[in-house]
Amino acid sequence: MQQTAGSFRARAVLALSLLIGFYTLAFVIVAALGFFIYLSVTEGRIRFYTLTAALAILAILRGVFFVDRSDPEPVGIPIDDSSQPRLMALVKDVASAANANPPDAVYLVPDVNAFVYEDGKLMGLIKTKRIMGIGLGLLNVLHVDELKAVLAHEYGHFAGGDTRLSGIVYRTRSAIGRTVEHLAKSGTWLARIFDWYGRLFLRLTQRMSRQQELDADGLAAGIGGRDAQTQALEKTGQTGPAFNWLIDDYVAPLWHANKRPANFYSGFRQLLQDPTRQEQLRNLAESSRDFEDPYDSHPSLERRIDHLKELPPGPPPQPTPARDLLSDPERTEQQMTEVVSARALGNGAAPVADWDAVAPAVVDVVKERADAFREVGAQRGAQDLMGVLGLVREKGAREAGRSMIRLDRYPREMQDMVAQGTLGEMIYTLAADILLRRPGFKPKMSWAGPLDIESPDGTVVPLDEWAERVAAGEESPDEFTARLEDLVATTGYSTSDSSRVGNPRGE
Repeated sequence: MQQTAGSFRARAVLALSLLIGFYTLAFVIVAALGFFIYLSVTEGRIRFYTLTAALAILAILRGVFFVDRSDPEPVGIPIDDSSQPRLMALVKDVASAANANPPDAVYLVPDVNAFVYEDGKLMGLIKTKRIMGIGLGLLNVLHVDELKAVLAHEYGHFAGGDTRLSGIVYRTRSAIGRTVEHLAKSGTWLARIFDWYGRLFLRLTQRMSRQQELDADGLAAGIGGRDAQTQALEKTGQTGPAFNWLIDDYVAPLWHANKRPANFYSGFRQLLQDPTRQEQLRNLAESSRDFEDPYDSHPSLERRIDHLKELPPGPPPQPTPARDLLSDPERTEQQMTEVVSARALGNGAAPVADWDAVAPAVVDVVKERADAFREVGAQRGAQDLMGVLGLVREKGAREAGRSMIRLDRYPREMQDMVAQGTLGEMIYTLAADILLRRPGFKPKMSWAGPLDIESPDGTVVPLDEWAERVAAGEESPDEFTARLEDLVATTGYSTSDSSRVGNPRGE
């Protein structure tokens, strides 16, 4: 990273210029609004717009002057030489190879991730502590040489001065976001000006961040090996979503029931071994491989790998599981599960449940979500499953989905995808709620999805696939209803009775 000094100066000038630009914009608008209020008062023409101007000034000042004093500590487990000697030895070895000082604090964190940042004061200009986070999920999927490359990448952010600028960028971004939020609540069009500046700020700083990632990949390839860094990128890109699925689909329902698993990572490993999940992860990774948004902080995976191909190969691979670096892997994973669960539940006393307890916990969540969906649907004239399917029949899947959710909070290019996903989830949840209340239909835990529904003859109902086809416009509501009719006919219950379908309690 020979170009670091000049590159850092250019990035520092850009970050400070954007910071100054934001405050200049804010104070010019405040001054103009203040002058307008002054004229209104002195001329005795106090109107509704005078009050609006005063509220806008208050909103801007709240956004500008509310400053987080420091970064919170990561949620995880602090480690040192005595608690994790082998892992800390690697952290220090990579620091030495990168010609950098080791971090002041190292944390094990839950997910498939690694990061560094510098805690600081005065908008991040005064640094107080350098912090590194290493994901336990990461240690479950990488080899030692790949982890070495990942750590070298993070030291690249220290060496390139990225962490020195991140405080300025982060806090300026937060101030802009708060200002837009407060102005939007005050009902003034001035929010659009700051929203425009925020978009400009993101485009420029995220482009800077993407170059930082490529520079740090260069150091990773030199210390850990080009192939090791390439494999690390491939693995983290493919397994990162799996950990999110684990928490959202399996752990969160247990938390909802005031329970927790003994070990997140036993479930994580089982989920990664499931053939259906493996295919989903491959498809997801492939579909996003070359995607790069102007507002992304990281280049696309394809671009990063192409960049690595141009670099020297570096050290040869060392295919030893990174999890072996932990002093007591099982106990460390259990401790992380306890820490995160206590944080999520607000206490540390939740009883431990095995993974089979997920199914009944998900059933409770399905029932609650079905009630919520019925409320949402009722506001749109579709208060039950038959109503939602009728809306699809009347408007088509695309328009029915778009009518079910506020889409203005999503980028335009994502709106149809979000609407389709919401409609599919709505149809699945309402139908699942009906089946799970009928005798003979049983919930069953599955790593291919948090919940399988078994019919009275013991076969698994592919309800999610049916719902997805309706939401995608690939199957008609009548076909979906016919499938459901065939299923429940064995229990003497007819879905053609729409009053009972829409309200499975029979109320």
